[in-house]
Amino acid sequence: MKWFQLHTNSLYDPKIVKLIKEHGITGYGVYMGINVLIAERDNDEYTLEHDQDGLETLFNDPNTAKIIQTCLKLGLLTKTKGKLQNKKLSKYVGNWQKRRVTPTEALRSTYRGPTEDLQLRREEKEEKRKKELREVSEHNSDIKSPPQNTPRPTAQQLFDQEATKLANAKKIN
Repeated sequence: MKWFQLHTNSLYDPKIVKLIKEHGITGYGVYMGINVLIAERDNDEYTLEHDQDGLETLFNDPNTAKIIQTCLKLGLLTKTKGKLQNKKLSKYVGNWQKRRVTPTEALRSTYRGPTEDLQLRREEKEEKRKKELREVSEHNSDIKSPPQNTPRPTAQQLFDQEATKLANAKKIN
């Protein structure tokens, strides 16, 4: 797949500003469409056969010929032997095949797993977690749970117990 880079500030280029003032954003769209058509060609001349009717049909705009004339007048495109050309595009066209992503198999062969330091930290965390679980388990085994059939004390009973404890504490002092 071919592609070309687009400068994010291209809308501020004086030639593009003039094109948009004269033909609106449609003019910019037709210009960019022509650049895409030129870039996808497999030639180093960056040319496109100038088939006015075909381009008007493709862009679905009867003003395509006027937009192309404006692009030629502004120097955004040139016309050589009946072909539209944009030599500047050669700086920005790339080919996806040349920038192929490393295949997964190649990545797997270079991957050696986590570093020793990372592995040690993982082991330390795991040991710490196991130790904490053992401590909690030991602590829980020391706690005697009430018999299962014993009814829970009411709020009044709990209040009375606390009041008795306070009264006994006052007698000691």
